[in-house]
Amino acid sequence: GHVSRLVDALARGDGAALLREVSALDTSAPDYDRALAEFGTLPPPPPQRFAAARGRITTVTEGARGAESVSVECDARGHLTRVHIISASYRNWPLVLRAMEGNIVPDFPLVNKSFNLCYACADR
Repeated sequence: GHVSRLVDALARGDGAALLREVSALDTSAPDYDRALAEFGTLPPPPPQRFAAARGRITTVTEGARGAESVSVECDARGHLTRVHIISASYRNWPLVLRAMEGNIVPDFPLVNKSFNLCYACADR
């Protein structure tokens, strides 16, 4: 079905096949319940090994609410020794306080929702 062909195209890195399958999904208006059931029958991808040298790296990417950062550290054997994730929501919570300045407590829900920050996305 569509789901297995999409997964195969992604695994092969075949952009043309991926576009064909997405287009087919758009035109055929699939039965999403069937597609989800089909997806649930696929085995998970096998673990992939990678060689990592000792050291640390931090990467930042743009998320829906701002910058998301991930830092990882590896020991001499290439094993992860530290993973640190900071979400954009975590960085933006202090702005909610600033936005509340001069407002009254009943305004908090409106101010809070205008930022649409994630309560579960914290400094982890």
